[in-house]
Amino acid sequence: MGLKHSLLRMPILYQSADVFLHCSREEAIGNVFGEALACGLPVVAHNMPRVRWLVGNEEFVVDTNDTAAIAASLERARRLEHNARLKRVTPARRLSWDTIAGEYGHFFTDVLCGHTGS
Repeated sequence: MGLKHSLLRMPILYQSADVFLHCSREEAIGNVFGEALACGLPVVAHNMPRVRWLVGNEEFVVDTNDTAAIAASLERARRLEHNARLKRVTPARRLSWDTIAGEYGHFFTDVLCGHTGS
């Protein structure tokens, strides 16, 4: 199976799950968060600023050292109604390559022009 075929199957694999669980604290910025959201999956992940920036405040971010909190979040996420899952798709669009590239362009323009953003 080639890479192109594998990439085309990724949405099917995500959509076969009930919840996306990501407990890593070391991944700098994971494409998997946007991929999961784009497929309508609720995300349970470690509570840290970069994860909250990626997934937003409506996802299930917890202290992943607390197994009871993980289990409770998984259960709440699993019970989400279909409409609540569909609402995850739209925010995932802000994580597209075009959007991120545009944000970097604005950032670098501000830096080069001496803007501090305050």
